[in-house]
Amino acid sequence: MRYLPIEDIKSNLLYLMQNGRVIKFLDRTFNVKKDFTIDIFKFILQNHKPGNIFQFEITADIVHPDIVKFIQEHVPPGLFRFEIGIQTVNQKANLAVSRKQNFEKTSAVIKQLDNKIEMHLDLIVGLPYDEWSDIKLSVEEVFKLFPSELQLGFLKFLRGTPMRKKSDEHGYLYDPSPPYQLIESKYLSKTQLQQITILEEALEIYWNKKRAVNTLQYIAVNYSIFDFLLELGNYFIERKDFHRHSLDDVYDILFDFVINTYSEDNVVKQLVAVDYFLHHKIKPKARYINELTQQERNKVIELNKLNHHQYRFAMLPLYF
Repeated sequence: MRYLPIEDIKSNLLYLMQNGRVIKFLDRTFNVKKDFTIDIFKFILQNHKPGNIFQFEITADIVHPDIVKFIQEHVPPGLFRFEIGIQTVNQKANLAVSRKQNFEKTSAVIKQLDNKIEMHLDLIVGLPYDEWSDIKLSVEEVFKLFPSELQLGFLKFLRGTPMRKKSDEHGYLYDPSPPYQLIESKYLSKTQLQQITILEEALEIYWNKKRAVNTLQYIAVNYSIFDFLLELGNYFIERKDFHRHSLDDVYDILFDFVINTYSEDNVVKQLVAVDYFLHHKIKPKARYINELTQQERNKVIELNKLNHHQYRFAMLPLYF
């Protein structure tokens, strides 16, 4: 590892802050040296302009307690994003690609900082020794950290990389054209990989785009989020194209899926309605749950002294 002169780093960073909005640090070794990390954080806090956002690639299981303490004491919420490449919770798979990671420590750091830092977590599908059950476990465990964004990527075989050189050893078949993405292996069939791409589309539509946050959190705590997203993704593509649909389609499909698959769970049905209303900045057309009657609405407005002349309120009867 080599370090540029700190004066050069700060000079470049100052230029970027003054002329840009989102600044991304792409070096995963950024937090290896505690004093360097805190020094850069201090410089940012002293010089950033309104609207700046700073994204850091972080190795979470080695974040020093002093860094955690500094963030909690000095960094305002929303200024920093951390991108953390968890890749898999399967330690055998991690070691096969020369990665060492303590998932318990990583999880602990994420939980300590998620009140201040927007977390973007990454998983990779297709690593050696990572079978269907391992990928399911990784998705289940990482999703329960409820990151702002969870990216599910697929192994790629770039020229000159160790994985490309070892492709025969693991039975890898990959696209010969860029981006050289995995097609099948000893550990995952073509069909399984196609199913995971369907799950990834559902994850993107409903979680990363913040369209069903409450519903999916409830599912993750009470059911299998992996199974839910996989089944929902398949239900979706039977009715619409992932890349050609309306916002109403997103919620109609989710509600129909829940009615058909979780018919006895009234909470999840109500949460779909809550997510639908919360996603809109302007009160939308009532769907999925009937609003309170006008008489009941008037009582709520009077009791809470709501300004119904200035605002339009959505009032739903909820039972959880």
